[in-house]
Amino acid sequence: MTQSHFLRSLARKLRGLPAGEREEALRYYREYLQEAGIPQGEDVTDRVGTPEQAARAVLADAQIRQTQAKLQRERRASTVRVLLGVLLFIPLLVAFSVLLAFGLTGAGLGLGGLAALCMTFFTDGLAQGLIVAGYALLLISVGVLLVIGALVLTRLLARAVRALLLREKGDAHV
Repeated sequence: MTQSHFLRSLARKLRGLPAGEREEALRYYREYLQEAGIPQGEDVTDRVGTPEQAARAVLADAQIRQTQAKLQRERRASTVRVLLGVLLFIPLLVAFSVLLAFGLTGAGLGLGGLAALCMTFFTDGLAQGLIVAGYALLLISVGVLLVIGALVLTRLLARAVRALLLREKGDAHV
């Protein structure tokens, strides 16, 4: 098989490749055959193999490059997902911390109110006892409201995060 016949046959077998890759492969074999110093009319298959063998090698290399490019894109996407996850995790951590602080503050106020309510028995006179009892009940009610509010907001935030994660998981499987 002559050089020109080999190159024409190889070009036909590489039609499935993008034009740039096909031209690069043909240029490689053209230069190889020229550098090998094979005269124009001589058989080239003993040096480079058949066009089918050359095409299989070129297509295998192209497949390897495509797979490597795909893996690289997936790694980049994975890195972006991790960074976005971290960027979303920090505000969520802050939000849950603030809600925990509100809940603990409410519990502290409620316990302080209970302690103040117990102190009404040790006051001098009815008026002073009623004032302390009023402040104690105010502390208890604010504490209870803070605890309930923190629990409700925590539950809502947890549901929103769960819905977001489930939606993201569902999008990944589609």
